[in-house]
Amino acid sequence: MSAARHPHEPRWRRAVRFAAETGPLVNAYLRVCDAGGRTPRNDLGWRHLDAWLAATAPFLPEGSPRRRLLIFAMQPHWVDMSLALAALLVGRGDTIDFVWSQEATHLPDVPPPLLYGHWLASGRRTQEAFHHPRLRLIALESLAPGSADDTMRAAAEAQAQADASYALRKERLDLRPGTPDFFKLNRRRAADLDVLRRLAPLLDGGSYDRLLMPSGGILEFGAIHRYATARGLATTTYEFPDAHGRIMVSAAGAVTSLPTGPLWDAAAPHALSEAERARIVAQLVEARQSRPNDPAAPSFQRAAMTAPQAVRDALDLSSNRRTVLVCCNVPYDAIFYAARRKFFAGMWEWL
Repeated sequence: MSAARHPHEPRWRRAVRFAAETGPLVNAYLRVCDAGGRTPRNDLGWRHLDAWLAATAPFLPEGSPRRRLLIFAMQPHWVDMSLALAALLVGRGDTIDFVWSQEATHLPDVPPPLLYGHWLASGRRTQEAFHHPRLRLIALESLAPGSADDTMRAAAEAQAQADASYALRKERLDLRPGTPDFFKLNRRRAADLDVLRRLAPLLDGGSYDRLLMPSGGILEFGAIHRYATARGLATTTYEFPDAHGRIMVSAAGAVTSLPTGPLWDAAAPHALSEAERARIVAQLVEARQSRPNDPAAPSFQRAAMTAPQAVRDALDLSSNRRTVLVCCNVPYDAIFYAARRKFFAGMWEWL
């Protein structure tokens, strides 16, 4: 049965149902890969978890502090990356509960494509056969949901506003009943509340020293971060910037909010000399006009330099009148208008 016949079905259940419907094809694909000694496409963490744990076992130092950690991840690339992180932390002596979601995509209206079916199957197969004294694999949908409290509802409601803005690329939502915005908000609220209801009993009895997860600012990641923070649980979030080979980590707020307060305080008294100002401006201009030697640096400039008059001619701008270029935000970043650190109510107020 197609996903379209279940418009209100939870995403993880739709993912599991899709994997079950395509089971014969998935199993055949996995058997071919096993016979040929090949790693299935988009399948890394599950197949290599045992090897990762064996490789990190010698890292455990004598007398190292033991922490009890909770890691949450969803979407294949984040689950794989977080599994590798879990293996490293287990090698340092930590005990970890690893909660993963079986949904294969964060797009709520699209069923997981066939190429992720084997990823779901591998995850379930690994979990069934996996036993380790300090690493426990827990599928999110296997956790029975508890009752919702006011803290959960507040976290889910606030995050749903950000999620809907993020998904719709809109600053202001039309929340009249029956509108697409209203449907999207309710769907995101239900998804965010569902994950909190499933994780809350685990948090109640886990006695965790810290929660680790990607992002902390969007979708279920954001809802969990809000809820865990309200409960006083220390949280670390991580994300990848545009520069390949780099990672951003934050232990003081969601990494997507780029908490720069400590850096700003350390730079006091915030007085730029002319030499410093010239250096900063020169570096910014150079970074956008030419690609640095660092291969990990992002490339900002993707077009050749154009003469000002050529731009005026192309846009039919008069040379006799002053022109002001206002570089506004992009609709894809509408999440920042619904975030907790709000600078402006919207683009018009900013302008």
